[in-house]
Amino acid sequence: MKAEGMSPFLALGLLVAGLCSRVHCVPESKPDPENGTPKDQHSRTPVDPHAIVPSNTDFAFSLYKQLVSLDPSKNVIFSPLSVSMALAFLSLGARGPTLTELLEGLKFNLTKTPEAEIHQGFQHLLQALSQPSNLLQLNVGNAMFVDEHLKLLDEFRQDAQAKFASDVFSTNFKDPEAAIVFINDYVKNKTKGKIPKLFDEHATFSVMVLVNYIYFNAKWKTPFDPKHTIESTFHVSKNKTVKVPMMSLRGLETPYFRDEELACTVVELPYTSNDSALFILPDDGRMAAVEANLLPEMLRRWRDSLAVGEGWSPASWPFPLFLVSGSQHSGPPSRPGARGRGGRTCTNMTSSFVACVTLGLNRALCNTMASDGTGAEASSESNMG
Repeated sequence: MKAEGMSPFLALGLLVAGLCSRVHCVPESKPDPENGTPKDQHSRTPVDPHAIVPSNTDFAFSLYKQLVSLDPSKNVIFSPLSVSMALAFLSLGARGPTLTELLEGLKFNLTKTPEAEIHQGFQHLLQALSQPSNLLQLNVGNAMFVDEHLKLLDEFRQDAQAKFASDVFSTNFKDPEAAIVFINDYVKNKTKGKIPKLFDEHATFSVMVLVNYIYFNAKWKTPFDPKHTIESTFHVSKNKTVKVPMMSLRGLETPYFRDEELACTVVELPYTSNDSALFILPDDGRMAAVEANLLPEMLRRWRDSLAVGEGWSPASWPFPLFLVSGSQHSGPPSRPGARGRGGRTCTNMTSSFVACVTLGLNRALCNTMASDGTGAEASSESNMG
């Protein structure tokens, strides 16, 4: 999340919180009792589940900067994982130059990490994120809605389910009203009702819609005490202030790092699970400098430098109760989704040729910060034809 008009402590917190939540350990493949091999035949070759993390992080920062550049005065709130997972899933059905553009646009070096390892990496990541937990709620997945007149290849359907746990639905796009209701209801159900309307009634479709959804809800390890929540001044901009409820964490010792070079403070707040949220608090007027240095190596340096110590207190960090929501339509980030240059090489999904067009991304996300925890729901969709 970016909020140029907001007080600095919130400016980058939600973006990095999404990137820095510690991934659960990936379970080992269980042997099939009938043949003694892993159930997932696509995972016979051991793959490091963290192999795609550097590229995903690089892509997230790159996309963030691109979104900020579209309108520096507006909030930016998005799920990097939703976008990267949707484009990686789309690459299953691409060939030739289009496949290369998609994966290189996601910051993968195809000479070091071949296509098969990338797909297996996302497969392992999905498995990790899907592990049941009583301490947090996390639901992530994909769905493809395909014109009922198109016949998808069996191999693509199998890969979609095995590698990306994706649902595939035959959809009558000639009845757009029914298609809108069908897709919206699907996303609403997957995000626990938090995103009730991904498409409005004026939406138009071509032959295929790809949706990625994420629902996240977790509790703070140390909740904000409502007794310490007071009305305080919130700076919407340099010239505008409003009164909002402000929370504080008195008496809590939490890891932090003061970066004097960039003039910002980094604070880690743990959830009841093994996950945590990382917040970057730029000093007044230092937003642009911090954004310019948002790189994977900077993030690693911040995390490695976190420590509990004197000199900073959460009680001095007022935290507003807020809900941020929004949607955005833009062209594809970086190179992903560029028009295929190889004719039939642009699709490996259907038995009939489907012309490739420039991919557009719609993103909708609702994020809530409350005294007991955080909730985030995101959905990314791409409309192809």
